[in-house]
Amino acid sequence: VLQRRNATDAGVPTIKGYHWWRAAAALLPREGSASGLRIAAKVDDDSFVHLGNLVRDMRQLHCVSHLHYGSIGFTGYDPSIWRLCGWSWQPRGNNYRKERCARKGAHPPFPFMNGAMELLSAPLVRYVAHSPEVAGFVSRAQQAVDARLAAGWPVYDPRRGKAKGPRVWRQNEDVALGFWISRGERRGLFNVTWVRINDRAINMACISTKGMYQRPRNDTISVHFLKRPGGSLYLWGLMHDGVPHSAENCTRWVWHDNCRGKDA
Repeated sequence: VLQRRNATDAGVPTIKGYHWWRAAAALLPREGSASGLRIAAKVDDDSFVHLGNLVRDMRQLHCVSHLHYGSIGFTGYDPSIWRLCGWSWQPRGNNYRKERCARKGAHPPFPFMNGAMELLSAPLVRYVAHSPEVAGFVSRAQQAVDARLAAGWPVYDPRRGKAKGPRVWRQNEDVALGFWISRGERRGLFNVTWVRINDRAINMACISTKGMYQRPRNDTISVHFLKRPGGSLYLWGLMHDGVPHSAENCTRWVWHDNCRGKDA
């Protein structure tokens, strides 16, 4: 487990995300090695990962050299102002055209993995960590943050749509990761295998069985949006110990934190 401290330092989790990938790359074996770490997965701290299911998937994909695996979406992107445009679950680009993103300066739609779990094979981790193009993107973003702070503006402004001051790369680290990798692929540096697990990488729910929020299944890979400790304990019982699902117990443990002791 690789955990970076102060991930929201100065309100810029995006830049810290890049440094997480650099730290992960430092743990990889030398390129061409037949042993050592083969993948790295960046996971939100409010997520539960079913490692057994993940390992089974990775064994099936062991021959894939350049793997990007997760819950996939598509969006256009303007890296000059760190703004996505035309986001969609589908690759056809309908929203991109509807929102006239090309006229706004956005690159055409590309795939990216939603940030609750982003998994890359070792060659792509190395690319993100050592690419001059990616480093230039992050350096420019850091300069914008420094300029904003020097001008007296807080980096984080909770007033969506009404934030004042120069724009910075403060959100959508997962979109930027997809942008970097898709740009490398377009330049012919590698061919990426994008593996979609949208119905198996979910946000936690106790009743729903469809959409982004649904209750876990036996083949679930990751469950996001666990804001209380009881949620992880409930999932461990469900997916490890075979405890039957109960909407009532789920609600009590996941949302009301039944693990808080009665004596507390």
